[in-house]
Amino acid sequence: MRLSINDNSYEGFAAEVVRLARIKYPPMHRFATDLALAVGVAHLSRQAIYDWEGGRTKVPASVFWAAIDLAKLSPQQIMNLWLLRDRVNASLKLK
Repeated sequence: MRLSINDNSYEGFAAEVVRLARIKYPPMHRFATDLALAVGVAHLSRQAIYDWEGGRTKVPASVFWAAIDLAKLSPQQIMNLWLLRDRVNASLKLK
């Protein structure tokens, strides 16, 4: 199952937050290594991260919060992402 921006679930939002965090915290191998350390696992593969981003697997809450922390996403950035989702969803419903 692939999630899209019009998915209002936690899973869809968490996937977008992980993607934004990865983009803000390059390169990918450093993001994966540091995220693994933050959540207390020995290794996270790039594929696991891409699977979370694509909605193929659920983002654990520990990963959600660790990604926010690593990328230093502000509460305002997170809220803006949520509001953007709402605007897109509203415009899609009008069509």
